Parts: sequence; C-alpha cells; structure tokens
Amino acid sequence: MKSIFILTAIYWTMISPARAQNPAAQFIKPGVAVSNKGDTLRGDIRWAKKEIYLQNMSMKFADNTSKGIGPKNFKYVRVGDMEFESVELPGGDKEKVFMKILSKGKINFYQYDYELYQFNTNTIKNEYYARSGQDGELLKINTGNAAKKLDDLMKDRPDLIKLLEDKNLEISKIKETIDLYNFSHKSENK
Repeated sequence: MKSIFILTAIYWTMISPARAQNPAAQFIKPGVAVSNKGDTLRGDIRWAKKEIYLQNMSMKFADNTSKGIGPKNFKYVRVGDMEFESVELPGGDKEKVFMKILSKGKINFYQYDYELYQFNTNTIKNEYYARSGQDGELLKINTGNAAKKLDDLMKDRPDLIKLLEDKNLEISKIKETIDLYNFSHKSENK
C-alpha cells in the first residue's frame, strides 16, 4: 500500500509542471482598443509582463494576425476589467503614455507604472495623477499632497477633502475618496 502511495506521489510530482498553465498567459486577456481615428479593434491583448503593464501592448486576432497597440496611435484600451487611457505625460516632453484608470467620473484618477534601472536592478515605480474629467490638467498626486492638489477639484465637498488630510494617508484611501466624490456627482445628476 505504501509503494502505491509513493508511486502516485512521484507520478503527480512529475506531471504537475507539465500541466501548469503558461505563466505569460495570465497577462493575455480579451479586450478592446480604440484608435485615435476612432476604429475599434477586438481581440486578445497582451497587456503586461511580470507585475507591470506594458506601454506597447499587442493584440492577437482570431485569424492569428497581430497588431501593436501603443499610446501614440490608440487613445483607449480595455482589458478584462481594467481600462487604460493614452495621456500626455506632464513635463513638456509631449510624450504619450498609457495610464491605468483607477476612478472615472467628474474626477479621473490614474496610475502610471514604469520600470527604472536602479542599483543594478529593475525597479517598478508608480505615479498617480488626477484631473477634472477628460480634459483637465493632470495633477501629480501623492500621499503628502492629495488634500492640497484635490482641494480645487473637490471644493464643493469639503467633507471629503478633510478625509485626505490624514498624516498616514495611503493611495487606496485617495482612490476611495475620489470614488465617493464621483458617486455623489452621479447620484446628483439622476
């Protein structure tokens, strides 16, 4: 009986790696991309590698052809339940990048991920931005300046600004506060 158990354990140990899903497959999901010309493409999008989303994604179609999706030619990408918008990075370079939309409404809140080679290793950095709707100026937001930067955008809700004055503020709390603000404006417009 013991030998059957051992043989079964050896068998499952040997075939488990072969049956494991391709790790890169978790970064390929069905999605939609809208070009700057207004064309809508649908297919499987490779949107990330490791733990960072790509600035140049690729879409594979049913006929096995593929197309690159970059922030210069595409204004919007939806992959699964994630949305990305092509945005001009503040700073004068007029460089367009994909930013992940964290909250959408009267105030849009974005996450910008990038990889930086630092101290002989690649490091992933995140920056957060907010703006009024689609066309407002992008404001760089961090845990130390959120109340000050969002004060003008949320001046009609001073109660929510007070939530951002916490010394131990985290990005998740900023997102939650912006979500509350956007929700309050959705319910007012109904």
